Amino acid sequence: MITQRLDRSSTGVKLVEAARIQKNVKQMFAAGVFVDPLLVHHYFRYCHERPACSELETVVAEMAEWFYGRYVHLDMFSPSLDNIPFSSAVMRRCFEDSLRSTALADVYEESGRMELTCDALQRAQSKLTQLLAKIGIERLYKLYFAILAHDVMQPLYLHRKITESDFLQGIYHYPYSERDLDTYLLIGLAVSSFRLKHNDHVRTVQLTRLGTTRYLWLHDTLMTSSYLQKRVSLSRIYQFDNFEAAEPTLDTILPNGTALNREYVQWLKPQAGSHVLEVSCGNGGLTFDAGLYQQVGPNGRLTAVDVSYEALEGAQRKWRQLQCPPNVEMVAASVEQLPFADGVFDASLGSGFLQFYHPKKALEEMRRVVVPGGMVSVFQALQFDIQKPFFRDWFEPLFTLARRHNSDLSGTPLPVRADVVGWFQQVGLVDIEAQTANMMWVFDDPQVVVQHLISEVRSFQNELLRLPWGDLRSVVSELIARGRDVIREYPYHERVMFVPSLMIKGRRPSNGLLS
Repeated sequence: MITQRLDRSSTGVKLVEAARIQKNVKQMFAAGVFVDPLLVHHYFRYCHERPACSELETVVAEMAEWFYGRYVHLDMFSPSLDNIPFSSAVMRRCFEDSLRSTALADVYEESGRMELTCDALQRAQSKLTQLLAKIGIERLYKLYFAILAHDVMQPLYLHRKITESDFLQGIYHYPYSERDLDTYLLIGLAVSSFRLKHNDHVRTVQLTRLGTTRYLWLHDTLMTSSYLQKRVSLSRIYQFDNFEAAEPTLDTILPNGTALNREYVQWLKPQAGSHVLEVSCGNGGLTFDAGLYQQVGPNGRLTAVDVSYEALEGAQRKWRQLQCPPNVEMVAASVEQLPFADGVFDASLGSGFLQFYHPKKALEEMRRVVVPGGMVSVFQALQFDIQKPFFRDWFEPLFTLARRHNSDLSGTPLPVRADVVGWFQQVGLVDIEAQTANMMWVFDDPQVVVQHLISEVRSFQNELLRLPWGDLRSVVSELIARGRDVIREYPYHERVMFVPSLMIKGRRPSNGLLS
C-alpha cells in the first residue's frame, strides 16, 4: 500500500523512503508518541461494553476532530502524499489511534495496567501536537498508512491466500475489526497490492507480486526502525490473551529459585540498618520470600519498586501477611526512570530483569541513586543451550519458522556473562565481583512453561515478530498442546534444564571519578 512511485523506483529511492520512515519513527519515540492501531484494537477487545471506556471514547473523538480541523487542509495536504490514497475516515482514525495508543503505552509503562485515563489522553494530545510540529501531518499519515499496510498484508504473505469472507471477518487479522478491514481491502485492491481470484466458486484475496515486494520492504523498514520491537516491549498488554488464566508462580517453573534468591541475599551481605533499593521487585520473591527485608533489619529501610501495579499488589499481599513490616516501602516506578534523587540509597539491587529493559540505562539509574561507595548488584539469568531433544520437539513450530526465514534460532534474549560484566564497567562501577549459580528450570506444566518462556522471558521474538497476531495466538495454542504430548513422551529428568545465572555487584566510585 505504499506509493506507486516508490514501487516503480530504484533501490536508491526505496532506501531514501525507508530512511524517512525510520527517522519519523525515531522522532515519534523521542516525542513520547506511539502510533499503533494494533494496540488500539486489542484495547477495544479488552474493554468491550465497559461504560468507562465509552465515556473516554467521546473525549478521544473530540480531540481527534480538533486535530483534524487544525491540521488537515485538503488543498495543501493531498498533493504531498504522492500516490498514497487519502481517506478522511483513515485520517480521523489516525488521530484517534495515535491518541489512544500513546495514552495506553504511557499508562502501561507507568502502572502495568491496560487502561485509558483522561490525564493520559491529555498528555497524549500534548505529545502528538509536539510531534506534528516536527514532522508535519503528511508524514504522520504516511507512517500510519505504512503500519496499517504492514499489518493487513502480513497474514496474506504468510498464508498466500485468504478467502474474501475470512478476510472481511478478520479471521486472520485478529484483533482488527470487520469495519476497518472492509476499508483496507478496497484500498489494497485500488493500489494493486491485492487481487481477487475465483477458485472453485470461492473468491480469495491474494498479494500481488507488487504487494509482496511492498510487504517485505515494509517489514524490514519497521524492524530496522525498532518499531516492531516496541510492540514486543508491550507484549504483556496485547500479545497472548489466551494466557490470562495461567498466573504461573516461579516455584512451579524454577523450583530452586527461592533458594538461589536466598543465596544471593546472603552473598550480597547488605548491612543491617542500611537503606536499600530493590528494582523490579515483582510480587516480592526477593523482597519477602528470600528474606531481603529481614537482612536489612528493623533499623534499616527497604524500598521496593516495580512498574506493574499488579505485581506490587502481589507483593503487598505478602507484606500484609507478614504483619506489615514498617521498614518496607513499595513504589510504582520503572528502573529506567527512578523517582529518587541522586545518592539516597546505600545499595540498589534486583533479580532477573535486565532482558526487559535497556540494560545500561537501567544500571545507570541504579548507580545514580546510590551514595558514592554504594553498591549496585544484579542476579541475572544468562543464555543457555536450547538444543535438547524434548525442547526441539516441543517448540518445533518456532524452529520451522526460523528455517523458513534462514535465521539462526538462538532462543532466548538473555545476555552472556561478558555482556553483564561489560555493562557494569561501562556505567562506571568499580570493584566488580561475580559468582555463578545454576537455576533449575522444569518443563512440566505446558501452559505455564509456554507463558513464561514466550511472554515472560520473551524468547523467540525475532521469529514471532514475523507472525500476524492472529497466527501468533494459534502458535501459542499449538505449543501448549505439543507440550502435553512431550510430557507424556519424555521422562521428568529429561525435561529439566539448568540455566546459568550470575550474581554480580560493583561499587559506585567514592573518589569523585564518574560519580
